[in-house]
Amino acid sequence: MTSECRNPFATEADSSENTVSINIGGQESELKFYEADPQNDDSWIDREVHLYLLLYSIDSRTSFKQAMYVVERLRESASTRHMPIVMAGNKVDLERKRTVSKADAKNMALTFGFVHYEISVALNHDVDDLLVGLIAEIKESINPQRELANIENQQVFIHLQLTTPLVIM
Repeated sequence: MTSECRNPFATEADSSENTVSINIGGQESELKFYEADPQNDDSWIDREVHLYLLLYSIDSRTSFKQAMYVVERLRESASTRHMPIVMAGNKVDLERKRTVSKADAKNMALTFGFVHYEISVALNHDVDDLLVGLIAEIKESINPQRELANIENQQVFIHLQLTTPLVIM
């Protein structure tokens, strides 16, 4: 399953878990996404994962602030302080309605030590780049001393924080 196999306009969440297989250079990796709403449930912070993926809408300052609140919580907690975080600004297809500047997101990424992407799930714009980036971040965090260690045929677990009602995978 790739990012193209999901309906980007779906409004319902099929479940709180989704799996995406990605093939990079002949190496197959399986990404397992756990969706959570940090506003309604705190159990997400205790789940064992390899990476946190936070989504916000570039046309919603509120969703960006909510995502940054989650980043702050992750960086303050001893158990998640060093976990990789990737933040993705969704809805770049709505550039005219942008309320979160690229500069703001970049500054927060530098301040809090996370990787930032901008995507459009609706247009499938840069979603595959995001998936490849997630694999790279996980490989680096698992084995930071070596160049992107081979995690072929291993399941990796990603905690997907939805700060807006989006279905990405």
